[in-house]
Amino acid sequence: MPTKQELEERIRELEEENEQLQTQLDDIADIVAPPDSGDDEDEEDDDEGE
Repeated sequence: MPTKQELEERIRELEEENEQLQTQLDDIADIVAPPDSGDDEDEEDDDEGE
């Protein structure tokens, strides 16, 4: 059975890994669905008028 110290170290490792994975997910989300800016809507409206 792991000791308390070993478990605490494992928790730290998992927290670090989780933070890295969350950063990757945030980066992917920015690529897939970039934050909306008001300019995008105006461009779509212009395309419809052409």
